[in-house]
Amino acid sequence: MSGPAEGVGQAQVDFTVDESVWFFLRDTLPAHLKQEPAGLRISVRGGGCSGLSYHFEMDQEREGDHVFKHTWFEDFVEHVYVDRRSMLFLKGSVLVYEAGDFGSQLKVRNPNAKSTCGCGESFSV
Repeated sequence: MSGPAEGVGQAQVDFTVDESVWFFLRDTLPAHLKQEPAGLRISVRGGGCSGLSYHFEMDQEREGDHVFKHTWFEDFVEHVYVDRRSMLFLKGSVLVYEAGDFGSQLKVRNPNAKSTCGCGESFSV
């Protein structure tokens, strides 16, 4: 379940969706979205104290997306979408879900980040 995910309809890319993310999506995604091809979108946008920031939202697949999927059952599939531009900044990264005593969050472990801010939500390359 963990390890590199293969982009659907695309060449394999160097980006990993950790098993913890699939469990998070399975347990938190609203039931009505599980019956549509909806999933988690991760994108990189300009902004934040370090220049670039990660953005997470529930969304549908868009043309040109890298699509990562995990199949729980034949009719129950989770999706993570990354647009082409964002993938340039995420190459070699691992998307994880971390739960702790003071909260939980999706986090990107990005080897390309030269610096990050204290909150971990923005970075520079």
